[in-house]
Amino acid sequence: MDETGFRQMLLARGNAPTGVETRISYLKTIEKNLARLGLPFADLDAAFEADGLFSTIAAVRGLAADYKAGGTAYLLLFPQSMKPRNRLSNLPTFLKHYRDYRSG
Repeated sequence: MDETGFRQMLLARGNAPTGVETRISYLKTIEKNLARLGLPFADLDAAFEADGLFSTIAAVRGLAADYKAGGTAYLLLFPQSMKPRNRLSNLPTFLKHYRDYRSG
């Protein structure tokens, strides 16, 4: 993940620094767990190059759907969270922001 460039883009769009750091932190968590999510990519940039992050977005949406159905697959990304609903619902949006950045 191009953390520096992504941070600069988000800040230039007027996002608060704390919100920017939250987005980057969550994306780094996803990136570290791509294989555990069943994805064959080394990092988010490889996922972008392969399919525009669509399979990564689908994987995190799957975690949210599992949680809504009473599952605990979300623990893969948020092992300490007892109420991950908001975090899970934000992940696809954060991935789309990164896709926007990479798309130019």
